[in-house]
Amino acid sequence: MSRLKQTILSLAAILAIGVYLYVRSIFPEFDLQYIRLEQWYALIALSSLYLSVLATPLYSLFPNIQAARVLKDLQKTLIGITFFFGAIHGSIAFFFLLGGFAGLGFLASKFLFGITLSITALVILGFLVLSMWQKLSKSLGKREWIFKLIYLVGVLITVHAVLLGTHFIVLSALIPSILALALIFLLLLEALRLDRWANRTSTPRFGLSFAISLVLLSIFVFYWFGPNKALPNVGIHSGHNMANMNMPGMNMTGDASKRYNVSFTTNPATAFPNQDVQLKFKVYDASSGNEVTDFSINMEKLMHLVIVDSSLKYFTHIHPVNSGSEFTITTKLPKADTYHVYITFQPTGALEQQFGFTLPVGGGTKDISKVPVDSNLTKTFGDYKVTLGTDDNSDFNAAFMTDASQVIKFHLEDLSGKPISDLQPYLGAFGHLVMINEQTYQYIHIHPIAGSSAVFGGPDVKFLPAALNVKIEPGIYRVFGQFKRNDQVFITDFTIKIN
Repeated sequence: MSRLKQTILSLAAILAIGVYLYVRSIFPEFDLQYIRLEQWYALIALSSLYLSVLATPLYSLFPNIQAARVLKDLQKTLIGITFFFGAIHGSIAFFFLLGGFAGLGFLASKFLFGITLSITALVILGFLVLSMWQKLSKSLGKREWIFKLIYLVGVLITVHAVLLGTHFIVLSALIPSILALALIFLLLLEALRLDRWANRTSTPRFGLSFAISLVLLSIFVFYWFGPNKALPNVGIHSGHNMANMNMPGMNMTGDASKRYNVSFTTNPATAFPNQDVQLKFKVYDASSGNEVTDFSINMEKLMHLVIVDSSLKYFTHIHPVNSGSEFTITTKLPKADTYHVYITFQPTGALEQQFGFTLPVGGGTKDISKVPVDSNLTKTFGDYKVTLGTDDNSDFNAAFMTDASQVIKFHLEDLSGKPISDLQPYLGAFGHLVMINEQTYQYIHIHPIAGSSAVFGGPDVKFLPAALNVKIEPGIYRVFGQFKRNDQVFITDFTIKIN
């Protein structure tokens, strides 16, 4: 092995350790550590894979360029590095985020397909690494065609990344854009190779293959980089539905294929301000129409109910009582308005479910006034001073939230400025965060990032508003936080702009 290859392998090992130490030092929360580690290792594996694929066409077309010769010489080493980082990424995602083999039974078909692609790619990479072993290499002979399997690996991993990668929910974001440009460059090189072969020339030639590739890639670029391009949104509630991957605010301890319907009625049929109204929710199996009577406790309750008015000034989080397939609760609503009602529950053996309804009260007029965006994100709520921001003090960003790269943080102090470090658990967590878009009423309910198993929480409570396959849209959001101290629950509210 040449000294350069030894150096590259040593640097790869140092990089793996360095990324681990960096993530552990920056992100004390366990959940976020796992997410960031698997993202970093995936990015390194993908980069190494791309260079190993690029080596062949680059050297074939430009053999006299020193960089092309070096890259070709390092191709097998890069394959080994890809396998190394890919195996680490896969292990973290599978054993720590998914929860091992038990979690496979709860995955939707798209996720199973994406995981199957990655496992297949990892097996092929493992075979290629083994083929470099001297004894096996002798038995295989000089079959360099085997290493063309790296193209198949590239296709499998690209599809896997686009299907499951949180950074690929918004296709025009930075990482997908870089990948798209890299693929365009690679495909144009391959088109040049094809034209050179077709014309039996020894130099790169711009021919029919290159022209066709250029047209097709132009169409691809227009689609990929078009405004607001994103993978399909599977519903406004999916961000709280999709994973038992220790992702905060997500639950996947159930069958992802099960679907449900919910009927919503009131007694009396017409609700009036400041008068008792009974809200009734009945749950049905969508496939059979049968009533569902068996539910799992989720965050200490069988059902969570959030009600807001149309101006998002009024907020309440209450808990209906279950009887068979029906949940009921009696409440009063303060004024004539059209209220938005969000329920969260989990049938036994299924994913956590969320549904949204509207509730006209006193004729169903709408309060069209809006709460202005807070210019100061430090506000006083009773005996507490609360500051809302991001973990890195950056502006709120929808794309960063969507791909799990931005953390929302509440910092709590008493009125004297002393940090509060004795928050009590409330409904199974040291806080609850609800975000609602004032235009679309998109509803996002998030639980804090898990850290150590402390008895008390604070002064910082962090939330990761990531959502698999759901794009968090830019806009004005009302943000409600709920915390508990001295056996009393208090609510904070902010109005923020998410760019």
